[in-house]
Amino acid sequence: MQEVRDNNLTVQHVLSLMRRSPANMPTLEDLAQIFNVSSRTMIRHFQAEGTNYRELRDRIHRELATESLRNTDHSVESIGLELGYQDTASFRRAFKRWCNSSPAAYRLQSRQ
Repeated sequence: MQEVRDNNLTVQHVLSLMRRSPANMPTLEDLAQIFNVSSRTMIRHFQAEGTNYRELRDRIHRELATESLRNTDHSVESIGLELGYQDTASFRRAFKRWCNSSPAAYRLQSRQ
């Protein structure tokens, strides 16, 4: 773990890097290369922090999606595309998994 600390690897730093380009988010391998560690070391670090790559990726996508739905009139399709989803159906399924409601229902409820 000392190697990880020397490379300034923190979950907050990883989240910051991932937020920079949500449509083209760095993969686990990309992050490992950025921090000059192996992918396995990244996985161990995430496990020590009680998380994993998918949870971090989903957290960012959920935060950005809910913010866009609350604060913009962008279509659900365009929000999904901005986040890197290839089709609206994939984005809707992911959103429902995160928030237990459809993007349209979330938008309606958040604006009441």
